[in-house]
Amino acid sequence: MTDEGIEPDPEAAVLVDTAESRVRTITDRVVAPIATDITRAITRNGESALGNLVADANREAGGGDITFMNPGGLRNGLLANRTDHPGLINVDDVYSAQPLSNELLRVTLTGEQILRVLERQFDRPNIESRYQLQVSGLSYAWKPAAPTGQKIVDVRIDGKPLDSQQKYTVVINTFLAEGGDGFSVFTETKTPEVVGNDAESFMGALERIFEGGRRPVGAPELGRRARRSGSD
Repeated sequence: MTDEGIEPDPEAAVLVDTAESRVRTITDRVVAPIATDITRAITRNGESALGNLVADANREAGGGDITFMNPGGLRNGLLANRTDHPGLINVDDVYSAQPLSNELLRVTLTGEQILRVLERQFDRPNIESRYQLQVSGLSYAWKPAAPTGQKIVDVRIDGKPLDSQQKYTVVINTFLAEGGDGFSVFTETKTPEVVGNDAESFMGALERIFEGGRRPVGAPELGRRARRSGSD
């Protein structure tokens, strides 16, 4: 008897238990071992270990020059010392990290548009961590004290200076493609190409990291964004 005085239906209970058991056979599957916690905590420079790892996976999946990833799409970190499966990442962990199931799109942007995307992070009354896009294939520095629209410096793609006239392939998710978080520059793109699903692509990348080197997944190095003092 439940607290409300309603007797549970035995047949319904069996169906629920059976469904949960079947789901667990999928969600409990081990994807890869993990060496250390990979969290979504944003550093002073505006990047996170989980953001970098996901951005790398998205760029690999989409075959783009660079990737932008909104940190709001990352909900939980990957933990190495979970009590139920220590040292392992399972399918449930992957979908807990990226539960929104966005499509990944490959679009084309000019260097000038990419620079506007980067500046957009900082042209708001309050610079919040949720607007600090996570990147792959791209590095840059930013100056908090510089005037709005002039904060981004030393942008490099694959180690080379950004060319404002050159066209680059960029992997983003559907949220950003629709101008999410105010990044309307992405709505200027034409004929986006669907290249995968974010969580599935992330899971595949984790599996390849382990299979390629038989090593646990670790946190990527930080340093794709640098914060500089001064305004000149």
